[in-house]
Amino acid sequence: MAEQNNQLAAALSKKLKKDGAADTAGAADKVDKADKAGAANATGEKDKRAIVLDIVEDATGIEREELEGSKRLGDDLNIDSLSLMDIAVRLEEEFGVEVPDEDINRVKTIDELVGLVDK
Repeated sequence: MAEQNNQLAAALSKKLKKDGAADTAGAADKVDKADKAGAANATGEKDKRAIVLDIVEDATGIEREELEGSKRLGDDLNIDSLSLMDIAVRLEEEFGVEVPDEDINRVKTIDELVGLVDK
């Protein structure tokens, strides 16, 4: 439980720092994210899905074979809110997109999660 609290605190701290950054480093970070987003867009839809699945697998420890598109994150895969926050931060970093808390909390399936990076 303490480890989960530490992970949640780290994920939230990272998200707050990202949201509040208005300095030169923040601008450089946004440029880096845009570069990553461009690279991700160039790799195509199949690779984008693979990257999202890699992120989910790494954040949750759930084997890749279990991460089918229609499986529900909470009900079928038992992914908790801490892991969802971790996934959101990783998606933002990897694809250079913003994933608002309300969007990540509305996502119900793997397919919907992949759709978040298309916004």
